[in-house]
Amino acid sequence: MPLRRAALLSTYGWRLSNVTGPGPLGGGRKSSLITSHADRARVKADAVVTIGGIAWDAGYGISQVVVSTDGGKGWSAGTLGEDAGNFAFRPWTYRFAPKAGKATVMARATNKIGQTQTTALIQNPAGYHHNLVHSITLSVA
Repeated sequence: MPLRRAALLSTYGWRLSNVTGPGPLGGGRKSSLITSHADRARVKADAVVTIGGIAWDAGYGISQVVVSTDGGKGWSAGTLGEDAGNFAFRPWTYRFAPKAGKATVMARATNKIGQTQTTALIQNPAGYHHNLVHSITLSVA
């Protein structure tokens, strides 16, 4: 069963009426989140780690999620999961074998009309549309 945005929002006590702007979750915003690991999670060096998450936009549909494991210096395509429709969350995964130290992992979504998630915050009075590229730092030992 696909994970629908309204069901997830209601699970966390959010209401769609809290979101302003045209279209679901307002405007043409694209977003992706890393949901497989918490920030500062510990992983094993040289072992394959699967990073995963969800991506969504305002109804055009997600065409790509790219992932950086070096703080944004280089980007590689993630693997998209089932496309359950333009208004559904789109799962994604990315596999890599980190070296010892710290790995800053970032995820950036692009929708089907070519709009890409931003790296600079778009200020707005209500604080909605926070769609910066999501990042976490893994402790690799």
